[in-house]
Amino acid sequence: MDFNSFMKLENKDAVIASLQSLEGDIQANVIKAMQEGGKEIKQHLKEKIKDAPEGVASAPGSAPFSQTGELKSGIRAKVLPPMLGEPITLKISVAGFFAHMLEFGTSKMAARPWFYTGIAEKVPALFGQIRNTLSAVINRRNTELHPKNARRRNWTSDQLMGAKEKDAQKLADFNSDYGGENGMD
Repeated sequence: MDFNSFMKLENKDAVIASLQSLEGDIQANVIKAMQEGGKEIKQHLKEKIKDAPEGVASAPGSAPFSQTGELKSGIRAKVLPPMLGEPITLKISVAGFFAHMLEFGTSKMAARPWFYTGIAEKVPALFGQIRNTLSAVINRRNTELHPKNARRRNWTSDQLMGAKEKDAQKLADFNSDYGGENGMD
């Protein structure tokens, strides 16, 4: 006995056209999300540098105090344009003579780390923004291709992965109950 399943792709040309333009749509939206995330990281780094009373140094191991404002004003966030298949890159940098000395310390001064710890505190939120952006682009495309799906709930990438895992478990349970890969052996 054969067990068959068929899928019919009725709007093949629309699907192909949508998939061909999906890369550009994803790239544009991810760049926008990374630019917004870069602004948030930049602001967070500035907030870590507190203004101090004149002549007061920060404690070793804590974020540096602002003495001249040079450190705060030197923080930059820029999304580098992707070229020839290179990944989209968010560059966070600090201009200024003292930035690396404060972050890592010197032979005469203990480190006052703030840059890499500040970035690490914000990266999970940035990844979340990118995941949500990708989910929104895919959901929007799905709705464009299948307007009847607009009534359905938009799923996040985490929900889709959870559904995929549940489906895999159901298939494994079915196979163990009925034997064989397709349950028909």
